Amino acid sequence: MSYYKNELQSVVQKSLYHDRTTHNNRPDIVLLHKTIKEEYLIYAAIPNSHNLHSTFSDILQKYTDLIEELTSHLQLQTTYIIPLVLSTSGMIPNELHESLKLLNLRPALYIVMQKAVIFHAYRTVSFW
Repeated sequence: MSYYKNELQSVVQKSLYHDRTTHNNRPDIVLLHKTIKEEYLIYAAIPNSHNLHSTFSDILQKYTDLIEELTSHLQLQTTYIIPLVLSTSGMIPNELHESLKLLNLRPALYIVMQKAVIFHAYRTVSFW
């Protein structure tokens, strides 16, 4: 017995074929707002602390070609790349706040994200 009624709409996954090679054409999450023709490409990464800022800039660089391709193919008004990057030790770049704001999420959500990363790292370390 369910506690609420939920009618799920079918989700159709379409492949995008193009005539040129892109470095990375599969983000972790894609949100498409059809009525206002906006798309959000969300990429989550948890690198080591010393690779934090380079990972953030690499994500932006990799998806630039994909943005141009999707914007023209799907006739979108705007396409956003949203990297959600925090380190294995819980360090966050300043840009994470901007990413959360762009997704219209709570500003304090980064604290929950930090806890999740640190607890996961703690679980993977075995103590004898």
